[in-house]
Amino acid sequence: MKTIITLFIIGLTGVLLSCDDDTEEITSVEIPILLKNVTAEGTYSVSVTITGTGMKPISAEQDLIIQADRDTVHITVDDVPRDGEWDVRIDMRLSSKDETVVYQGHGQLLLSGHGLVNVSPITVNSTEHQYVANFELTSDVRLTEEGYLKNAHIAVDASQSKDTIYGISAVKWDWGDGEQTEYSQELTAKHTYIKTGEYLVTLTVKNNAPVPESMVYQRVVTVAVEQEIRFETDGAVMHLIPAGDFEMGDHFGDGQSDERPVHTVYLDAFYMDETEVTNAMYRAFVEATGYSNIPFHWNKADDLGRLGKPHFPVIYVTWYDAMAYAQWAGKRLPTEAEWEYAARGGRVGGRYPWGNEASHAQANYSGEIEPDIWYWPAPVKRFPSNDFGLYDMAGNVWEWCMDEYDKDFYSTSPRNNPVAGGLIDNDFRTLPAHRVWRGGAWDGGPTSITVSNRSKSAPNSRFLKTGFRCVFPLNSQPSEEVR
Repeated sequence: MKTIITLFIIGLTGVLLSCDDDTEEITSVEIPILLKNVTAEGTYSVSVTITGTGMKPISAEQDLIIQADRDTVHITVDDVPRDGEWDVRIDMRLSSKDETVVYQGHGQLLLSGHGLVNVSPITVNSTEHQYVANFELTSDVRLTEEGYLKNAHIAVDASQSKDTIYGISAVKWDWGDGEQTEYSQELTAKHTYIKTGEYLVTLTVKNNAPVPESMVYQRVVTVAVEQEIRFETDGAVMHLIPAGDFEMGDHFGDGQSDERPVHTVYLDAFYMDETEVTNAMYRAFVEATGYSNIPFHWNKADDLGRLGKPHFPVIYVTWYDAMAYAQWAGKRLPTEAEWEYAARGGRVGGRYPWGNEASHAQANYSGEIEPDIWYWPAPVKRFPSNDFGLYDMAGNVWEWCMDEYDKDFYSTSPRNNPVAGGLIDNDFRTLPAHRVWRGGAWDGGPTSITVSNRSKSAPNSRFLKTGFRCVFPLNSQPSEEVR
């Protein structure tokens, strides 16, 4: 028959309920719980959980009446492995319609294969009820028709939310843009905004109380257009040119006839390279693609060869070369209208990007007058930028544009996003028409570097004074991750 053996150990108390066969691998143990810190009387729901390495958690639950004159209670746990050292956790809860009182404790259980048991009496202490709603937020940039939007894509994690007594049953999210989720046990979520603005993100947490309670936490997310980006493919810094109207053409009547009439043009927003494409950027294109048309001065050791240094603008490139580079980079050449709009920098009716008077302090053009000391092209960014943050929009090197040259185009130009000859994508090498140059160069006079001046050349021509820069248009672009 079974026998009950009570073990008395100084300072320790334990009861082992043994089985008939000493070789059994499991046993039942009574866990002593000290109540000296328990002040509230009533019927408690008591649970004991035993855990340890290599075993599944073992639990026992029992309702116990706790009165003021009781200093110790015991609860029995079955199927405990006979040999090992285990962690014991106690959870006691007294619930009423108004609140739940919780006491918790922790101890150790030591069993040996010879039937000895060592259970330290476990003292339970009152546990403070903490009910917290909180979340972490991370964000990424997304590309939209407005531009690259900072904080447009957010990921939220409500794992910091907790209820130390009842636990969390569900959460829901309100994104502040008219969109929200349903209640769910999933603590993480993602959302994408497609417009700039400030959005109030609201987390609502619901607990498992007999009468569930809600807790709210809010954070403001500011979604703004990135005014400056670094394009991944070629590493170019690009500046946002906002959508808008401008008066295109020669406002002073002293330019060429093809610069008139002045006419209103509307352009969608786009990003433009901060500088002309440099030798370093063009070399990355050549190495990535095996492109065979290499600027011939790169291999020279004379004064012309120094123009092949990384920070100088690439020259001796045809329109075909510029188009090939732009396609590799995932961009395109600017239209003539985009180029002039960007060169003006938001100024109205000026002659140059900086004002109405030519200045060697502002650009590299004919004549070596301090600080314009450059006989040939200068390294990029040696002169001040315009109000859009763009460098060398006057002088230094001519820049290829997308348009085919049409001297009468201004008389027939559409108002919105004009481009003579249309936007070209794939079969550009078959096009023989002359293409537009803009901006003037190091060898031209003051009239050649005005923002309205137009020039042209055959698409297969290459000169010491000709380079280019690229744009990244935003119209009709799908929402996607930043490059």
